[in-house]
Amino acid sequence: MLFRSLYSNTKMRNDFMSLLSTVSEANVTKTTDEEKRNSINAEYAKVLLPLTSFFCFLGLLGLVGNSLVLCVYGKGKQLKNKNYRRYILCLALIDIVTCMSLIPAEAIKHRNYFSFEQDGLCKAKCFFNVFAAASASFCLLAIGFDRYCKVYYPLSKYKHLKSSSKLPWCICVCSLLLGVLIAVPSAIMCGTDESIMETSTGERTEVYLCGAASEYKYSIYRSVYRIGLCVLQAIVSIIMIAIYIRIGMKIKYHLRRISRGGTVPLDESDRINSFSFESKSRFASTNITLLCVVSLIYIITYAFYIGLSFVNIINMKPMTFAFFSLFFRLYFVQSVINPFLYAKMDQDFRDSCMKMFCFARKDDDNTSKRISKLFFSSPPQSVSL
Repeated sequence: MLFRSLYSNTKMRNDFMSLLSTVSEANVTKTTDEEKRNSINAEYAKVLLPLTSFFCFLGLLGLVGNSLVLCVYGKGKQLKNKNYRRYILCLALIDIVTCMSLIPAEAIKHRNYFSFEQDGLCKAKCFFNVFAAASASFCLLAIGFDRYCKVYYPLSKYKHLKSSSKLPWCICVCSLLLGVLIAVPSAIMCGTDESIMETSTGERTEVYLCGAASEYKYSIYRSVYRIGLCVLQAIVSIIMIAIYIRIGMKIKYHLRRISRGGTVPLDESDRINSFSFESKSRFASTNITLLCVVSLIYIITYAFYIGLSFVNIINMKPMTFAFFSLFFRLYFVQSVINPFLYAKMDQDFRDSCMKMFCFARKDDDNTSKRISKLFFSSPPQSVSL
């Protein structure tokens, strides 16, 4: 009986020691994996530091620039009767969302790129990525159609539609709502994903990335969704390119007619102004070029994003990963550069900015124009859209 009791106690003690050993080994393994992840994050964050600083600069610059766009196009008297300003306000709002959410999130993500365990933040980031892209594409498409109808059908029933200030706002709201609907599946199927990655010393460890959720990683629904986004983006891009090619051909035709002695106006309302038809046509061409450049920058930068989204970043070298991140997030530039394009190509925008910063009075228009000419070279009259 005594031997049986001793044997039982010894067995219990051995089982307890074995359990302690297992727990200790698990803790050591967990600590080791965490240390490895921290080492990987530190290595990549050091290489990504210039890009992180660049993104922070872009976010701050874009926030200031697009806030200025909201102030100028929202309150400028010269721009009150122009429908395209409503679309530009919508674009500026989308760009501000990008500068306040996506760009800071990406900069923070660079510090712990391979330890992203916040599932909710990952879903929010995926949502705003798709929302900003989809909303901007629909808004730019609406701008293209608006310009196309004005150039090709200036005297048709479209004239009565464009005189209504409610239609552009309705289109902008619809663009935002469509962007939300398209982005919701992205938020559902995104999440933190575990992968195996090698350190610089050749050791393997678990890393956590913001990407496809584990239950959707190999799902047919995710594949269909991604292909659908690519097809939608391609269709919108092709339509925008075709629209601006057609507009360019029409304006070129008008300018050729004018240079031969004809007077072919782009819009009957231009007769109210004292400008010549040739001057109005050339200024309209300048603003069409502005909107075309904005659309092309959007198409090119998001083409990089869509193409590189299929690349596997696991086991990329730090420097290669830095260049990948630069081109993958190149669309951030589109949210920052628009205010500079408006300042370069829209005289009314420049005049309003000069008045705002120089505190010019109503009778100081010539002063603000002289100041703007020091920084930008363009015709002195405003562009009519």
